[in-house]
Amino acid sequence: MRTGKKISSFFVIMIMILSGFEISTIAEVSYVSSDILNFVDELATIENERFGEWSDANIIKSYEMSSNIDEEISVLYNVYKNEENIGYFIWYNNQNIVAEYSDGLSPYQNYLNNNEINEDESEIIYYYTYGNYALSIDGEKIWIDEFGNEYGYTSQDSSIGTYGIISGVTPKLQNGWNCIVTALANVLWYWGNNDYGYLNLDITFGKMQREIRDLFREINSDSFRNNDVPEVLYTYVKSKNRYYSSTSNVFWNPTISKVVNQIDNGKPCLVGFAAGENSYSEVEGHMTACFGYQNIGGAYQIVLADGHSASLVYKTWTSYNDCVITINLSK
Repeated sequence: MRTGKKISSFFVIMIMILSGFEISTIAEVSYVSSDILNFVDELATIENERFGEWSDANIIKSYEMSSNIDEEISVLYNVYKNEENIGYFIWYNNQNIVAEYSDGLSPYQNYLNNNEINEDESEIIYYYTYGNYALSIDGEKIWIDEFGNEYGYTSQDSSIGTYGIISGVTPKLQNGWNCIVTALANVLWYWGNNDYGYLNLDITFGKMQREIRDLFREINSDSFRNNDVPEVLYTYVKSKNRYYSSTSNVFWNPTISKVVNQIDNGKPCLVGFAAGENSYSEVEGHMTACFGYQNIGGAYQIVLADGHSASLVYKTWTSYNDCVITINLSK
């Protein structure tokens, strides 16, 4: 699973070494702060199925990275257990915040592995800017996506926009609930805070998740299906205010223009990620709530509440994005 993150600030570097731990590919081994260790423990507790192994893993500082647009310096930490790289996170030096975390290899390591590049034999400079990854290898700068694939720098479609992000979004966490339930709840929570107050009146986000889950189960007790979202949405909206109404459509194998059109009209939507080797998971798909997009170097990134971060995260639009579900409310 590839899970971009931005976490609230709390980090100051302190020293902690793990004796006898040797990894030949690590550029620099260093200790990490107790605050970072607390973050890792909290993450392992909240999302124990996916990050449970992090609670007793080794946290290794790998390298510092420059920004492409400002003076921000970030640091990439790799997470090891039994000498296997099981995850990573990126920490902003200047802002004192964790910007992103994920299980699996970092985008940089994926790129180096895919192209059989030895860090000791090349002059490499690493760049990170708000979810954008780049490397300079022997003087040649290369932009990559979160899976370690080089951007093709293809010409963008001039008929659609290049930037749009909906403001006033407060992403909520999945916390063990189904991802489709959480993605839909994130969109409804946004509308509850913007013009449709009855949607989240006097309830917590957890209660909203429970109510949405129960509606899915009324349709199909065994699974949560993308194609059931329109019916669940309509039933939930009507249950909160009979003067509210909704329309929703499920688009399989969509183009980015579907997302752009929704965001340009101020309407968040749902974006699915199919299961695959370089997707969120190799065995199951993942649903997210989309609140924006941007075009960088001819490649589109979508701005998501993915259920795993309390901040919006940026993901490159790829062939793994197999489904877009539009959500339109009226009253």
